[in-house]
Amino acid sequence: MAKDPVVHSSPAATGSRFQVESVAGRLVVTTLGDKITASGVAAVAAAVSTYLNSTLNAAQRTALASATGDLYLTVNAGRVFCAVAPGTEQTLATAIVAVLKTAGSTAPG
Repeated sequence: MAKDPVVHSSPAATGSRFQVESVAGRLVVTTLGDKITASGVAAVAAAVSTYLNSTLNAAQRTALASATGDLYLTVNAGRVFCAVAPGTEQTLATAIVAVLKTAGSTAPG
């Protein structure tokens, strides 16, 4: 039976136009009406790199690989889709939303 997504934050909670959900080791950040700019893509990649290389410990990286089978990140104009270790969803969600809220990371879309 499929799991329902867990909503980590909504536009009202973040004070921005982002919806953050996770399910089964996957985190999805959706921009609602805005587009992620090139600098936003770079900022998201840096945030995910920090998460994978500095925030997670070895056991969490192992759990991540077990849950998802791979480490991945996909960013397009309106969505960030990435692997997330069990129990760390809010940490990664907070980091991604923080960089997307930075001026220049998104544009009206």
